[in-house]
Amino acid sequence: LSSSSSSSSSSSSSSSLCNKFLKDDNTDNDEHYSSSSVNLNNSKSIDNTRRQLLLSMLVSTGVSTSIISSAAFANAADDTALLTELVTVTEPPSIASSVRSDGNNKLIVPPMDKRQYETFTLENGLRVILCSDPTSFSAAAAMDVHVGAAADPDAVPGLAHFCEHMLFLGTKKYPQEDSFETFLSSNGGSSNAFTDSEDTVYYFDMTADKNLKLEEGLDRFGSFFTSPLFTEGATGRE
Repeated sequence: LSSSSSSSSSSSSSSSLCNKFLKDDNTDNDEHYSSSSVNLNNSKSIDNTRRQLLLSMLVSTGVSTSIISSAAFANAADDTALLTELVTVTEPPSIASSVRSDGNNKLIVPPMDKRQYETFTLENGLRVILCSDPTSFSAAAAMDVHVGAAADPDAVPGLAHFCEHMLFLGTKKYPQEDSFETFLSSNGGSSNAFTDSEDTVYYFDMTADKNLKLEEGLDRFGSFFTSPLFTEGATGRE
């Protein structure tokens, strides 16, 4: 799920990342070709191909949805102009049958994906995606908290990553530090999390043969975000 604000931040981060890689990439090429007898026309063609592949990987598909031809890459005045052309394309992909919306949220799924999806927004603003796959024997859930390492205060670097760890170390309803992992281990599951620059993502999976067990798993997971303990002992270790 994306909003205009998240698309904008995605464009900005993609731009800076692409510029960095293109700078490094072109530097490598200059060094290589200056000490090589490879035909210059061939070199330019190879360089354009590498740029095309690099930008294809780095630019978010949610922002750029058109295919830029090799000719466009060859004719671009510079990397900045090329990048501008890429990140300003905001037309939706030509797979309308796989774009599902609830009026507020838009979900894009692969055209061959036959699973059932539902999206909605809770009263507190939390956006939710539900996915049902009758052929699966497992269940999973994830929470994306839209705060990451870029929000760390100067006085406390690493605060977002610290919070990520602390949420696993006991909650008001389930105070034992290893309670969640013990529960998941006994139900064929696992959990993990990661801190990115603008998001912190938590997730878990487990066997789904018993609804009551999944309900407990969701209750335990939800308590991370409503009543984490941040005990003195765990805080000191982390």
